[in-house]
Amino acid sequence: MPGYASLTLCLSVSLAGFSAPAKANMLGNANPTLLLSLLILAIVVGCGLLVLLIHHLEFLSFRKMHATLTNMPIAVAVLRKKDCSLLYANKPCRELMGVRKINDRYLYPDDISAQMVSDFLRPLNKLSGFKNIEEEYQLLNGKAVKLSISGQSVRCQWQPCWMLFVELKREKRGNHAKLEQEQRVFQQVLNSLSELVYFQDKTGALIGTNKAFDRFWRGRVEEGVADHDIALPVVSGATHSWTTAPDGSSRLLETNRNLLIGDTGEAIGTLSISHDVTDWHEMQEVLTNEIEKREVTEQALAQRNTLLDTILNASQDPIGLYNEHGVYVGCNEPFARSLGHTSESLLGKRAKDVLKPEQWAVFQQTDLQVIKQGESIKMDDYVILD
Repeated sequence: MPGYASLTLCLSVSLAGFSAPAKANMLGNANPTLLLSLLILAIVVGCGLLVLLIHHLEFLSFRKMHATLTNMPIAVAVLRKKDCSLLYANKPCRELMGVRKINDRYLYPDDISAQMVSDFLRPLNKLSGFKNIEEEYQLLNGKAVKLSISGQSVRCQWQPCWMLFVELKREKRGNHAKLEQEQRVFQQVLNSLSELVYFQDKTGALIGTNKAFDRFWRGRVEEGVADHDIALPVVSGATHSWTTAPDGSSRLLETNRNLLIGDTGEAIGTLSISHDVTDWHEMQEVLTNEIEKREVTEQALAQRNTLLDTILNASQDPIGLYNEHGVYVGCNEPFARSLGHTSESLLGKRAKDVLKPEQWAVFQQTDLQVIKQGESIKMDDYVILD
């Protein structure tokens, strides 16, 4: 452009030194090809200036529109009609729809594609605008909301575009506020529980959890949620499954599932509650092992007692047993008769109550000597039988 202006200026200056008749004569004698070239050059320069002017006005218009849309309180998005690619989305739109902004690019959320939006807008392409078309949308937290979408055909970046205005569908204020309040209270109650709680709809999709569930699974939702068919009856009772806790330890979860019934009596989903029973399971295993060990010990003792009783009853010699407290715990009839008792009356009595004091003193000394030295001691005694 500066070159073209200089050429025009030089041409004007070169002709300025001639009189009007001379100029006319010169132009009349000029080469027609040169004149045609100059005319084409002037047209090209003029078109270029016009394009630059339009582009500048378009840029100023887009900047003004961008500033206006940025400050709007409702969700607004601008998308190219040709392929429905996103050119702009303001902050309310990004928060509501989950649109991502990377540098100067705008990307749809993972569950929405440009093709889906194109299919939605294709019947409306011939219109200059539309209002309040209702559409259901699944939010990132799994909650489904109804949207009211309006659109206006505009030009942006030299291309035909749609400017979409997206709002949540408004319900009756009183009922909506009451429902939100009940939901908040219900969620607070769930969050106060230490059990892992989650809800599924009749298709098996997750529709709600509590904080304990989120803390335990930490993104492993598919592992924590049970697959089920709502058409099949829910089996009563608890199910057990081993899994890995966030700290890497193995944990045993006990899960109870119950049907959720709607007002019409139809099954609308399931409620599942899981709690950690690892400590209880380990305690049960320890207790089972202790019981098994005790049964083995009791069986061994019973066998030994049977053998001991057989030996005592078969011997004609007096044999008696008392424990470390001096209480008789076993004897045969010859031993009991030697002390003036029967075996039934002697068992459970203390030796110092049955023996004479001088005898008990001797026995204590010999018992102490046997215990310390670990040797057998033979001693003689006599009794007078009645």
